[in-house]
Amino acid sequence: MDSSLDTLITLYSFSTGRRLFAFRQLLTLTQSPTYSFPALETHLTAALAHDAQTRDLERRYAISPAPSSPSGVTEAKRVDILVDRTLSSIRDTAVAQATGADEGDPIIALSENFVRTVFPQGVNDLTSLGFVDELAAVDNILTAFTTDLAPSVAELGLTRLAKRLAKLAVEYRAALDAPDPAIVRFGEIRAARAQGQRHLLQAAALIIGKHWSDTPDDVTARAALLAPILKQNDAIRHSLRTHRPVEDIDPVTGEVLPAGTAVDPPVVEPKTGG
Repeated sequence: MDSSLDTLITLYSFSTGRRLFAFRQLLTLTQSPTYSFPALETHLTAALAHDAQTRDLERRYAISPAPSSPSGVTEAKRVDILVDRTLSSIRDTAVAQATGADEGDPIIALSENFVRTVFPQGVNDLTSLGFVDELAAVDNILTAFTTDLAPSVAELGLTRLAKRLAKLAVEYRAALDAPDPAIVRFGEIRAARAQGQRHLLQAAALIIGKHWSDTPDDVTARAALLAPILKQNDAIRHSLRTHRPVEDIDPVTGEVLPAGTAVDPPVVEPKTGG
């Protein structure tokens, strides 16, 4: 048997603005002498803090770039530029060793072989690769630098640059693996809204749990404390029954917001009742 709150208490899915507005009204009631309710007050304080963060996520989602856009990979792009410069420096240093050498100096052949091995299609072909492919190529180069090409790296004076490239490869991988804080995924919003809805159901459960009887005092207190929640629930029901979109509201004033002001959550009919 499913005993979760959403099966025991029938409420529509509130938008974040509607939850915040209801929570604020309810918190004011719990702080009054008539309906003092410390446990509910503590719960509402946490719920308000959570949904303030949810609201911020929604705003950021509305203006955040697509994950594939350049601004979504800022750190990786920064490191990529440094990697490109280091690869070019490695090529230039190796070539310079041969340029100033005497005719017949073995370092000329060494330089040519090194450049041909590391940059078979030229350095630009390597630096124009996508982030992931370039990192894979750099990993292969670094492996060669510590194995087959280790003597050439030392002879051509590339030890410092090789260490620099190895350090940048670590930063490159970290930048590609790390989530970009500028990007908000809808999954984050969905999870935050679901937690906000749980806070709403928990608030209703606390009220019913304290004022559970049919005595006049409990009936009055229960109706007063549930009113901020039920008013928003009724507004959602009315919109759905009249086939109108469910609009969000300002979390402070309660005024209806223009469509598109926030990321509107899908609102569905309750499973039962209503």
